[in-house]
Amino acid sequence: MDDNNLPYLVKKINTLSDEIQSRFYEYISGNLTPPFTFYEEEMPNYIEFWIEESTKNLYYLILTFLEKKGLSETYKTFKEKFSDRIDKTKNLLENKIYHPENTYESVMVISFFQFLDAFPEFDGREKNVDVLKKLNNILENTNNIIKKLQVIVNREEDIYKAVRWVIELYFPSVKAVGKASFIQQFKSYHPDILIPELKTAIEYKYIKTSKENIIENYIDQIKTDSDNYTGDSRFNNFIAVIHLKDVTIATPDRIKTCWETKKFPKNWNLIISLN
Repeated sequence: MDDNNLPYLVKKINTLSDEIQSRFYEYISGNLTPPFTFYEEEMPNYIEFWIEESTKNLYYLILTFLEKKGLSETYKTFKEKFSDRIDKTKNLLENKIYHPENTYESVMVISFFQFLDAFPEFDGREKNVDVLKKLNNILENTNNIIKKLQVIVNREEDIYKAVRWVIELYFPSVKAVGKASFIQQFKSYHPDILIPELKTAIEYKYIKTSKENIIENYIDQIKTDSDNYTGDSRFNNFIAVIHLKDVTIATPDRIKTCWETKKFPKNWNLIISLN
């Protein structure tokens, strides 16, 4: 592989590791999603086989990456640590909870990435750029989701529960994750949707009326959230979704202008959903 193809290799490593962890949750919980629901009918325990083979593939991809980086000592250490388990398909389904409010994860994948943490290419935010674009597309289509699912909206919970159902189809661990530990001195803060794979927390605001200062009041609420959503290292990317009951309440430009005046942290992003 030419060194110019390193970005391709990095992308394959990131994509496969995310897929393994996602499928690992399904394996542990027994909540399989297509196409594995169909494969299991033809080949019982297929998901175990898939996880084991994919873990081996990930191992060889990482070896190739370390070799192309010219890290001979790291390459040697990585190979010595994992080659026996890979060659013998030994304990590749080992799992562990790494955070008290998280779900079971693959020990092998976590151990592999201890060798990659020093590289910015494998930073949680950088590696998920493409997937985050897909997530943003889902959130931007909040109104379409509500209509397709025929949801009667009376409060914010009606909105984010419908959207969360769709997100679970792509990110199964959303089902199992507990509440984030954004705990301050007198209060704990809990986002509406948590996606551990993307280290992302989502907060919805439903604006029903166009009364004076309503937009600024809601954005001030989000700003308060942004100041308090700290202290849980599992989440470092935040999305605020403002859903308007009626398009006459405010223009997107007005909302964006108000947002910009509040000086949100760089890891906070705004999505506007119009009814």
